[in-house]
Amino acid sequence: MTKLGEGRRHQIHPIDEKNTANTASMTITRKIAWTTDAVVRRLVLEGQRATGVEFTHRGTVHRIGAQSEVVVSLGAINTPKLLMQSGIGDEKQLRQFGIPVTVHLPGVGNNFQDHLPFPLV
Repeated sequence: MTKLGEGRRHQIHPIDEKNTANTASMTITRKIAWTTDAVVRRLVLEGQRATGVEFTHRGTVHRIGAQSEVVVSLGAINTPKLLMQSGIGDEKQLRQFGIPVTVHLPGVGNNFQDHLPFPLV
């Protein structure tokens, strides 16, 4: 959980192990409500710095800003997906999908490897 000053905290975390891509529950404390079924769309960037998160909830787009840092922890597949949706990745690939390039980082989205379990005897 990240403290954002004056007692306000923002947190995004998975609902459960079976969650769909970028589905999250959002908690914002300081006389606040609990929001579920929010879908993270992209990082909000100022230059090359992430300053918040844009998400959709019940058909409406919302933004939450951070005063100190944004932590992205969506797993081996969804973290690079979110970065690429935010314009961070290989310029050639991003342009193929009409995504404006913010940061050219060719390694983002390459070498996808999820850690699949398999039984050992």
